[in-house]
This record gives sequence, structure tokens and C-alpha cells, in this order.
Amino acid sequence: MAAGKKVVTRVPTGGQPVSDGISFDTTCQQTSRWTFSSGNAGKRKDMGDSSTPGTCTPTFDRTFSYSYDKSSKAIQIKYQGIVEPDQGRIISISDTSLNIMFEDKTDPTEFHSETYTFKRIPQ
Repeated sequence: MAAGKKVVTRVPTGGQPVSDGISFDTTCQQTSRWTFSSGNAGKRKDMGDSSTPGTCTPTFDRTFSYSYDKSSKAIQIKYQGIVEPDQGRIISISDTSLNIMFEDKTDPTEFHSETYTFKRIPQ
């Protein structure tokens, strides 16, 4: 799956929501991939522009295991080398796209989520 965009939403307790949309527009960013394989294994490789023009560099490169509950649409992703798993929910899924929202619950005074929109890449 290729990442198309990310929306970060923050809502402080009693405050107004703030959402920031982040598009993956550069050629390097568009080569970022999340692969969900059979057997609940996968790999995430985020790419970004390097200091050398025209060259891409990995900004995040980890394998992961995941569990998905189809009835509740809950997903948990456990990255290799990272203690806390990401907890999320599948917002929508089709033959061509996938939307996943992850919640960060580390700050009890603020709701924080990151929603990713992916495009399926034919194999």
C-alpha cells in the first residue's frame, strides 16, 4: 500500500479540535510503502528526500506484526524494536484503498489521532 496522505487531529480537553493534513507529494514520499502480508506480518518503509538532490532516503524502516479483528475493525501493529504497539481502527477498506486511524493515548488531557489513507498497489 502506498501512503497518499495523513491527517493529524488534536483536541485538548475542553478545547477546539485542530487537524493538519499532510500530503505525500514528493517523488520520494510516494515511494513509501506499508506491506500487510499473510500470517499477520508486514513491513513499513517511509521514504523522504535526502540532502543529495534526486536521492531518496528511508525515514522509517521496520517490520511489524499485526492483529486485526474484522468485527470491531480494531487493528494493533507491533513494530520490531518498539515496545508500545500502535492501536487503531480500520475506517474504510476497499479493493483500491484503506483508511486506518491510530489513537495516541499517552496524554490524558488531549485526544490525538493520526489517520492514514493508502492506495493499493497491484502486485
